[in-house]
Amino acid sequence: MAPELLSLQATALLKTDCVEVIPQFAVQDQLIYQIGLALQAELRSQGSGGCLYAETMANALAVH
Repeated sequence: MAPELLSLQATALLKTDCVEVIPQFAVQDQLIYQIGLALQAELRSQGSGGCLYAETMANALAVH
């Protein structure tokens, strides 16, 4: 994920552009997993909204 996307979402939601991403290993996050599955399904179906859908899911991940 592009750092600019995180900064954009932080500015919009938290009114700050200072964001620290803290690495976490071996953590299961069902939302991230389900978004990944949805993106995979969209890629396989080659739907017309693929780019818009991917951008929307990237924003959802940035907010999460």
